Amino acid sequence: MSTVGATAPPAHATLAGEVVDFAPIIDIVAHRYFAEGHPHGNVPELLARRWHAHDTAYLLQWAIDDVAGYGSLERELRWLADVLSSRDFPLDGLVVNLEVMAEVIEFNLRLPTELVMRLRHGARLVREIDAQLANPPTT
Repeated sequence: MSTVGATAPPAHATLAGEVVDFAPIIDIVAHRYFAEGHPHGNVPELLARRWHAHDTAYLLQWAIDDVAGYGSLERELRWLADVLSSRDFPLDGLVVNLEVMAEVIEFNLRLPTELVMRLRHGARLVREIDAQLANPPTT
């Protein structure tokens, strides 16, 4: 049986004095992501769903940490994009995931707008990284 990550992803975080439960966000994002047929590489769908939930929890944590001033979503996304691209995972999937998370949070939750802005910025950053990988500079 394949495992998903050595460390369990976070289940919740506190932002602006409110506890944010990740499970409902992850469920909605996953439903949309997989229903719309977004890429998950050459991974069987059940395992892809487990990885998706795992990564989405960390993305939420990193975005919340960034808003709270405890971390850098940009730094974490650069690292994750490097890991995913080295595994031939289409970075489009990460972009879509970030965009869907931003929409779900914006229209369904009463969380600071900064969180939505960070997630959208993250999606743009990963799109730029993906473009750079597709068109490396020539020397």
